[in-house]
Amino acid sequence: MPTEKPPSQSPHPNEDLISDDQEFWSRQFLKHIEFNLLDVITGLSRNASQEEYQAATLKAVIETLQDSGMALDEFPSLAAKAISQIQDQQPSTNVTQWTSAMNARQMDLIDRQIQETITVPEQIELARLTEAMRTVVDSEKSQPMEEMKALHAKLLSIRDEEPGN
Repeated sequence: MPTEKPPSQSPHPNEDLISDDQEFWSRQFLKHIEFNLLDVITGLSRNASQEEYQAATLKAVIETLQDSGMALDEFPSLAAKAISQIQDQQPSTNVTQWTSAMNARQMDLIDRQIQETITVPEQIELARLTEAMRTVVDSEKSQPMEEMKALHAKLLSIRDEEPGN
């Protein structure tokens, strides 16, 4: 049985960075997720596995987001964005070059997104590719104008290398 956490006697160190609206929304979200989590967990068997608990918890989160106004079809892209942000916080190899293969894959995934046939793993891949592209482009921002012109020409040649262009 979980125990109640006593109220903190000292203010949160980032308290002044949170608006009243953000605090209100967060508190309402926590209330609703507690109710939704209790609802979904009561449907689990006593011998439920960790995976079943995780799936129930995710269901409660999704239901709570729906309660807050999110449409169910918005969840995959929202989840992809959140996963990408989490992955970005973990050590990884930084992309230093944008290739024509990466560009072609990103275009394919964007087409799938437009056609609404993109899967959740593909949405995550698209978010990572988009972030990688932005990282490469942003790293080029501080270069002198001549090098920027060369970069522009390079990007145009990558686009022109793709089939159908």
